[in-house]
This record gives sequence, structure tokens and C-alpha cells, in this order.
Amino acid sequence: MRPVVVGRAPSVPGDDPEAEALRVPSPNHDISRTHLRIEPRGWQIEVTDLNSTNGTLVTSPDGQTRRLTPGQPSEVGLGWTIDIGDGQKILLEPPD
Repeated sequence: MRPVVVGRAPSVPGDDPEAEALRVPSPNHDISRTHLRIEPRGWQIEVTDLNSTNGTLVTSPDGQTRRLTPGQPSEVGLGWTIDIGDGQKILLEPPD
């Protein structure tokens, strides 16, 4: 799987040519243009808030929620939920 850059109008930096852009709706503009990067790393997943305006929350399968530190990669796993705002949540599930 390739890295994914998520946002309301995401752009993939030139130094990250393998990344794929994923556009998500944000009617209230709570989601930044380029908000979050998700990268699979073996059985873990690295998520990085790309200095978004409103931040990113991650919730573990047991319900523990924390805010990502902008620009600092964090490891999460399958079953975690990423909340990027404006009602948009990403559930990390194994591929079919």
C-alpha cells in the first residue's frame, strides 16, 4: 500500500512521489487543504498531522483518544479511528 495525503484539496509534495492524494468533503472548512498523511509500515500505520489548522484526533480500539502533535509521526494500528473534523472519520481496517 502507498502513503496517502488527505485533505479538502490535498497536494502531494514533490519529495513524496509515491503518495496518493485523497480529497474529502469539508463543507465547514474544518479540514485543511492538506491535513494528514497516512503511511502503512508493516503491521503498523504511521499518521502525521501536516500542521492542519484544527488538528487531528486518533482513537484506539479501546476508546482512548489523543490529539496528534503537528508534524510528528505517530504509530497507530488496525481498528483505530482518525478524526479530521467536519464529521469525517477514517477507520483503519485491513484490506480485503
